[in-house]
Amino acid sequence: MERRIEVRWGRGDDVEAIGNLLEFDGSPRRDADEERFIVAEEGGRLLATIRVRATPGRMDLWGFVADPRVREGEAASELYRGAWTLAKELGIPEVWADDDRRRDALLGAGYRRRIGGWKLAEEPASPPKNPASPSFLFGIFGA
Repeated sequence: MERRIEVRWGRGDDVEAIGNLLEFDGSPRRDADEERFIVAEEGGRLLATIRVRATPGRMDLWGFVADPRVREGEAASELYRGAWTLAKELGIPEVWADDDRRRDALLGAGYRRRIGGWKLAEEPASPPKNPASPSFLFGIFGA
């Protein structure tokens, strides 16, 4: 059975559910009213949320928290992947995350570790014409 996780901007009617998740994670409940969030939901149930700050040219994500009853990795991957779509809707070209604890989810969603955090990679580069060239080897080893 395929999961149908929707990633969207947090709304006013999400404040209580976001507050519950924040409180579970040890953050103040009032932050749900004071900050902007992206949420992942399935069947009307909030699975996870992440704080977001959008500025011209860049979207920053931090403070991921998931419902303790869900598989965190799957929710994190969907949330980080979905943030790209939301950024594109606003015309924001860069999405950055600060979350070293969810490395696998970030890598699976297309982020790469950079100085300053995790940056969502641009469209994948086309493969080199000569697979024996040094640039091909650098691409394999991430240099």
